[in-house]
Amino acid sequence: MDAVNKKGISEIIDAVGGKFSKNLLLLLGIANVFYFYNNMIISYTMSQMRSEWGLDALQTGSLTTYSLLGAMIGAASAGIIADKIGRKKTLVTAVFICGITTLPIYFVHSYSIFAVLRVICGLGVGACLPQVLTTISEFTPTKSRAIFVTFAMCFTALGATTTGLVGAFIIPTYGWRIGYLIGGVPIIWAVILAFTMYESPYYLASVGRKKEALEVLYHLEKIGKGTRTELSEDVLVLPPKPKKVGVGALFSRNYLKTTVGLWMMYFCGAFIIYGIGAWLPSLMLEKGYAMSAAYALGLSNNVASVFSNAVTGKGSDVFGRRNNIMLGFAASAVMFVILANVQGSFILIFATIFLTSFSFNYATTAVQPLAPESYPTEFRGTGVSWFNGFSKFGALLAPLVAGVVIGAGASFSTAILIFTVPSVIGIGAAFITVRTDTRGKSMDQLAAEKELAEA
Repeated sequence: MDAVNKKGISEIIDAVGGKFSKNLLLLLGIANVFYFYNNMIISYTMSQMRSEWGLDALQTGSLTTYSLLGAMIGAASAGIIADKIGRKKTLVTAVFICGITTLPIYFVHSYSIFAVLRVICGLGVGACLPQVLTTISEFTPTKSRAIFVTFAMCFTALGATTTGLVGAFIIPTYGWRIGYLIGGVPIIWAVILAFTMYESPYYLASVGRKKEALEVLYHLEKIGKGTRTELSEDVLVLPPKPKKVGVGALFSRNYLKTTVGLWMMYFCGAFIIYGIGAWLPSLMLEKGYAMSAAYALGLSNNVASVFSNAVTGKGSDVFGRRNNIMLGFAASAVMFVILANVQGSFILIFATIFLTSFSFNYATTAVQPLAPESYPTEFRGTGVSWFNGFSKFGALLAPLVAGVVIGAGASFSTAILIFTVPSVIGIGAAFITVRTDTRGKSMDQLAAEKELAEA
């Protein structure tokens, strides 16, 4: 690093490379596995809980909503907190909450106590993913930012796959409670994060802690190049500070269209993911499959998401952010029509569910790189968290809507075709609201361009 010329944080991170980013991706990716497992284990315990507690269809659908209610609150508050106290403290706390409120459910025999624990768990669930995405985007070189962000979602998909494996092979043998006992593991990971995770240099510099930001950058250089180049604080140059910060900034003239577009697209993706994730195993049971076969079909949904998330980032760089999102939602709409009408062997249905899941997970994850790219450091945590938080309305509504439709006696085909609607809306939202191509632009450059446009 040159000690004479002024340098931005993005420029320094680009120069030292992504070796540290790979280590961070693994560390935070495992946090994603735990958060998503604890969020989605309910999908694989709904049928047993419905029988044990004598629940009707609407109550059963509501089992998935309690953590989502907490997640909306967690996402809305955690972003603001992270912009005040930092990404690290916020994420460590979120992961700990996920574990400490899931473990006790193993012993619960009350619907109301279950609901309370799931709402509190949701606070951690809502806070976790936005902080992972924000932190990874702030530690990753420009050229690989989209790939790293979407690979973080691979770990979320691994969490879903882990949940599916537990649902298919452990819960049928040991009962639904074992799933929540396993959900206590994040308590341990929160302690590991507390001792191994570094605070974002972007955040540190934005709150005037340039010396600490430089120490983090020195560590990145040591990992990436094996050297340490001393820099004075005045060498570190920052983008212009935004005129507004906090929640209000998301709706300011320069960010309103971006915010609305991001929220609409991710709402649609969440509606699909949570609706399918919550009801697919139950739909397969009602279609006549044995419990293990129904959960195996649900597992194909989760495995496909791992593969889709692995390639989405590359697609974002090849096709551009907007085109990539539109491609994913268009493929989703087509595959839902095919899935609604598919007949035949277990293998054919498995393959169709796999391709459908690949499509809608691809579309949803394609939105992810845009969120941290769209806001400056001073309210990036808030922007990404509220973006994720609003999507929880889609996640909240989907199981309820599907539950009402299924409870009214709708066929399997009708229940599946519901999800073509958010797919089409997602295409329109991307076409109308995504106008700036963020490919190849550093976080500092994107922030500066936004502020210059507002000036």
